[in-house]
Amino acid sequence: MPNPIDTVQQFYAAAHRQDFAAARALLGEPFSFVGWFARFDKPDAYIDALRKLSGFVVKADVLKVFVDGGDVCLLYDAHTALGATTMVAAWYRLSEEKIVAVRIACDSRPFAELWEKP
Repeated sequence: MPNPIDTVQQFYAAAHRQDFAAARALLGEPFSFVGWFARFDKPDAYIDALRKLSGFVVKADVLKVFVDGGDVCLLYDAHTALGATTMVAAWYRLSEEKIVAVRIACDSRPFAELWEKP
């Protein structure tokens, strides 16, 4: 059985290279996302949000990783296309080698412009 951090790292690598099919394959069902910009109970809705963010978040520098059983927490600096940086805490819960829950907390001010556009 793979280490949960391996699954999360594969997910991040796929999302970063905009391979959303590979990222989606690492998400399980039932699924839950709770973040500063939305809540989703379907993995496809989360992938759609990541597509929207992909041109806006240009880099993520991982600062710290915590693993506790099937839970992985990443602390990272997200760098935006506008030059802003904000620290993000991302908590992933895994079941049967798939990510089934994601919770995100951060200072969302650098992302306000992105979510205000139609």
